[in-house]
Amino acid sequence: MGDYMEIILAKYSGFCFGVTRAAALLKEQLEKTKPVSTFGPLIHNPQFNEEMKKQGAGIVNSVEEVKDGSIIISRAHGLEKSIIEALKNKDIILIDGVCPFVKSVHKKALGLEEKGYQVILIGEREHAEVKAAASYIKNPIIIENAKEITDLNIEGKIGVVVQTTQSQKNVDDVILALENKFGKENIKLENTRCLATEERQTAAMNLAKKVDVMIIIGGKESANTKRLHEICSTIIKSYHIETAEELNQIDFTGINKAGITAGASTPQYVIDKVVEKLKNI
Repeated sequence: MGDYMEIILAKYSGFCFGVTRAAALLKEQLEKTKPVSTFGPLIHNPQFNEEMKKQGAGIVNSVEEVKDGSIIISRAHGLEKSIIEALKNKDIILIDGVCPFVKSVHKKALGLEEKGYQVILIGEREHAEVKAAASYIKNPIIIENAKEITDLNIEGKIGVVVQTTQSQKNVDDVILALENKFGKENIKLENTRCLATEERQTAAMNLAKKVDVMIIIGGKESANTKRLHEICSTIIKSYHIETAEELNQIDFTGINKAGITAGASTPQYVIDKVVEKLKNI
């Protein structure tokens, strides 16, 4: 079938700026000295994290695990304020691997709170980025979708910030629900979705309209990869895979055009392996 199936790569896919930056910091440090550990997985991609482990990078998941004299790199998604403060009190070298766009969420949320707004964060409650952002403000309200607005009771002005990897549709839906309930004049949105999210989601959406199937490559825990899958699934049959081996579970019978995109934490070599395997199906 490989002779007949056209494979098209989305215009934007794979490592974003924040992930590239964090990966470069880790690799640079590994070349200087070992051991080096990341606090939590540096990025949400098991293949990358496993490769870094082979090169000498460990992962710690609690302050208690961090030994004096350690070199620690904070993950790209950010760390909760209490963790950062605890790490700074230890005798370690702490390298900041947090994505600048994620830091922007913290800054905008703080700015809104200081001006008297009740801060709402649109995002996934259990995601590392959302937990970190919420920890920097006194009384955050986390909203995952527009349905959750129904039981919300807030007096005064509402300021909204957004998890960097949210879909624009979900942001629009939540804002509309807030405006309908509390009045448009009481809502201020700081749309902190990052440019890479916008580029990848738009490119994936456009490609999905032109193909018979979409393959979305990325870690199963990657929020932005899951979002790409959700978006593409509303348009065409779509599959979220981590590795090329998972293509064996997909029936490509009758498929003339296959589209490929990848999450912002998916290494290029993983994408290349998927493309190569697809060519031989």
